[in-house]
Amino acid sequence: MAPNFPKPRSIAHLPCQVENAFREGEQNLADRRYLSAAGNYRTALDRAMKDIAPGGTGTLFQKIERLADANALPTSMIDLMHEIRFLGNQIHDMDDPDPEDVKAGADFITLLLSYLYELPGRVKIAAEKRAAAKAE
Repeated sequence: MAPNFPKPRSIAHLPCQVENAFREGEQNLADRRYLSAAGNYRTALDRAMKDIAPGGTGTLFQKIERLADANALPTSMIDLMHEIRFLGNQIHDMDDPDPEDVKAGADFITLLLSYLYELPGRVKIAAEKRAAAKAE
């Protein structure tokens, strides 16, 4: 009997490059390749930052802190970003990341990307449906 691995999650309305990194992370997590999954989740965060705050320079820490200073996102989202960043930093250490840390990172990036992309996309679709119904 094959082990029961978690099904990779998907998030709607992601930019292609963010989605590619996230999906690969989800597949790596499902296959228990924790080191690769951690790197993919960090890459998804890096790519999302380039999308939501284009033209930013400096380290990922500095980019996140600029969003925090500008009150561009709730503190909880900033904290999630730092947790994902830290997980990505761990992959450069000599020890492999703890599987539980990677699973938490998977949850964190899922929440963050849902907040940044899926929720606004769903609200936009609902507003368009409401406007279309009103126009009829």
